[in-house]
Amino acid sequence: MKWIILKGDPLPSSTPSTSSFEIPQTAAEGQSHVYQVKVCAWNFKDPPSRENGEMYEVCKLDADLTNVAAENVTTKPAAYGKSYKVVNCQLEIKVEGYGLQFRVLVGGKEVCKVLGKDM
Repeated sequence: MKWIILKGDPLPSSTPSTSSFEIPQTAAEGQSHVYQVKVCAWNFKDPPSRENGEMYEVCKLDADLTNVAAENVTTKPAAYGKSYKVVNCQLEIKVEGYGLQFRVLVGGKEVCKVLGKDM
């Protein structure tokens, strides 16, 4: 879990706030490569390090990573000499009218988007 905007942080209307994250590639050949990115909010000063009952879900984004280019996949070391693959992503939050727009980007290309009116 990663917090992108903390309580009191400004969210400029002209420039989106962006945060990088990784999605592990756990799907085997022939399985779905659609992953959910859950956006949550916390109404208090110090956010928790893991999900709890006082947080609430703002939206979920279904990111289809089926045709992700190889240059956006990184191999990471794991225990016992093994490795795993992750997709390097960005979450972008932007003020859109009176609501918010959330986009997941991979290699600068949008893979999913949710507008405030869709939430």
